[in-house]
Amino acid sequence: MPKRKSQPASPAGDARGPSASRPPTRSPLLPRTLRVILLDDTATALLRCARLLGDQFLVQHATSLDQIAALGPGDAPDCFLVDLILAGGEPEPGFAAIACIRQRFPNVPIVVWSKMSEPYIARAVKLGASCGVRKYIDDDRLKAIVCQVVEWEVTRAL
Repeated sequence: MPKRKSQPASPAGDARGPSASRPPTRSPLLPRTLRVILLDDTATALLRCARLLGDQFLVQHATSLDQIAALGPGDAPDCFLVDLILAGGEPEPGFAAIACIRQRFPNVPIVVWSKMSEPYIARAVKLGASCGVRKYIDDDRLKAIVCQVVEWEVTRAL
């Protein structure tokens, strides 16, 4: 199996999955290829996300709130996938990221993807996340949830 390519994409990295030469396919309901920014500080999460979503989305990677804060208005993705636990092992940076994303990109859906328990995910939703799922979720369900949230937001805006 070929190695996954990771190309820098300012300010987040880019990972398309095992076939970087093949662009993501798009849903017939959606007007263009969609972009997801994964905010997570682990390479394992990036690889899993790229493997799961790379056939339908351009998956980019940010590892810190600073990288999210550096995004300009034209850099808005179609969805953010956010882990609550970032450097330091506490959820506060994840909550701060959700608040920052919601303030800067009020119409972009945020899917929380975290090992944290239900009360933490509920707090994230109160801060502006569209929904939250546990990292232990089945791969097919995670993909379906991200696709549904993005398709709903994109088609609602058409």
